[in-house]
Amino acid sequence: MNHPIAIDLPKLFDLALHHIEEMDWTRAAEVLCKVLAADPDNPDALHLMGVTAHRAGLSESAVGLIERAIRLKPREPRYYSNCGEIYRRMGKLDPAVAYLRQALLLDPQYSMAHGNLGSALLDQGKTIQAIDSLRTAIRLDPGNAEAHWNLSLALLVTGNFEDGWKEYDWRWEANQKQAKRRYPQPQWDGSDPSGCTILLYSEQGLGDTLQFVRYVPLVAARAGKVVVECRPELRRLLESMPEILLAVTGESLPQFDVHLPVLSLPRVFRTTLENIPARVPYLLPRPDLVRWWQEQGGFDRDRLNVGLAWAGSRNHVNDRNRSFPFDTFLPLLDVPGVVFYSLQKGDAAGSSPIPRTNTSLVDLTDDLADFADTAALVSNLDLIISVDTAVAHLAGALAKPVWTLLPCVPDWRWMLERDDSPWYPTMKLLRQTIPGDWASVIRSVAEELTACACRQRNLLPASQGCIAG
Repeated sequence: MNHPIAIDLPKLFDLALHHIEEMDWTRAAEVLCKVLAADPDNPDALHLMGVTAHRAGLSESAVGLIERAIRLKPREPRYYSNCGEIYRRMGKLDPAVAYLRQALLLDPQYSMAHGNLGSALLDQGKTIQAIDSLRTAIRLDPGNAEAHWNLSLALLVTGNFEDGWKEYDWRWEANQKQAKRRYPQPQWDGSDPSGCTILLYSEQGLGDTLQFVRYVPLVAARAGKVVVECRPELRRLLESMPEILLAVTGESLPQFDVHLPVLSLPRVFRTTLENIPARVPYLLPRPDLVRWWQEQGGFDRDRLNVGLAWAGSRNHVNDRNRSFPFDTFLPLLDVPGVVFYSLQKGDAAGSSPIPRTNTSLVDLTDDLADFADTAALVSNLDLIISVDTAVAHLAGALAKPVWTLLPCVPDWRWMLERDDSPWYPTMKLLRQTIPGDWASVIRSVAEELTACACRQRNLLPASQGCIAG
C-alpha cells in the first residue's frame, strides 16, 4: 500500500522566505511549488508565489496569484498592499490605488501600504495627496526608505528643494540595484575643501551627469583639484571643462581626499529655485568636430535644421511613459521649410526604423561615436526636439534652443505646469495634458514649428519668432 510522502510545510516556508530575502527568486519559486503541490489553496504560498512571479517579470501572473490568495484570505492587508504595488509598477494605477486603500482599511497603521499608496498617487499626478501619504508612512516607520525616497521626488517636483534634497539621500537605501560607493576616504560634506582633491562620480544616467556637471566649476573654485569620473561616452565631451581631471568608469582612479556623487551636489550647495547655477553654456563642443560635422551635414541655411530624439534608455523606471516610437514624429515631417536630423542612438533607433525615402529626414547617427560627436552635430542645428532623455540635457547645457516633450506626470526635475526650465534657459517644455496622449503634443509642436519655419523664410514679423526656449 502506498503512503503519501510527509511534507514539512513550516520548514518549506522558512526555506522559501530565506530565498526571497536573498532575492533568489528561482529557488524561492521551486520551494513554493512544492508547498502548493501539497496544499494548492494555501493563501500565504499563493501570495509569495505572486511576489516571486513579479520579480521574475511575470506581473500578470503575479496579480492573478495574489488575487486568488485574497479570495481565500480576504482580511490580510499584506496581500492587498503587494497586489496594489505590482499593479502600480505595471502602470495600472486605478486598481493599484483601490487595492492599497483596501489594505489601509484593514490596517490603518500599515506603513508600507501608506508608502505604496503615496507612490501610486504620485504616479497619478496627485502630488499633494502623495506627500500626505508618504509623510504618514514615515511617521509610522521612520526607516521606510522607499517612502523617504518617493517623498524626495514629490517635494522636488513641487519646487521644495530645501526639504527635497535632504530626503533625496535615501535613494541609496531605497534602490537595491544601486550600491553606494564605499571608499576609505570620507564623503565631502560641503566643508572647506581648500587643498583637497575631490572625486565627483556619476551614479545614474547620462542625462543626470550632463545636468549636474554644471556644479563642477563651483567645486573647482573652492577645491585644490577636482577629479570627475564619467562613463566613456562622455569623456571627450567633458574634456572641454577646464581645471578638472577626468577618469573613466571602470578604470583606476587617481589619488583623492574626499568624494561625492554628482547628484548630491545640489544638497551640498543648498540649491533652491532661486540660486540654481543656470549659466549656459557650461559645456562646449570641440571646434574640430563642429567643422567636421558642418562639412558632413550639408546643412541648408535657408531652412530650419532640427534634431529629433524620441526615446531614452529602456532601463529607465519611467521609460514607457517618457519615450515613444519614431512614428509619433511622422506628422512633423510634413512641416515645410524644415530639414530633420536624427539624434537617436541605442536600441530605439533600430526598433523604430526611419523611412529613408523621406527627403526631409537625414540620419547620420552611424558617425556619432560619443557625446562629443553629438554635441558637435547639435551645435550645427537650429533647434532640438526631444523627449526627456540625455539629448535634451545636452542641448540645454550647450545653450541650444530645445523643446522637451514631457509625459503627463514628469520626472521631478521638470516640475509641474511651467513651460520653461529653471535649469536650462534655452529650453521650452511641452507637456501632455492626458496620460499617453502624445498626438496632441505633436500637433502643438507642428504648429509652432510651422511658424518658426515661416520666420526663417522671413514670412513672419520678428515678434512672432519662436526658436528661443
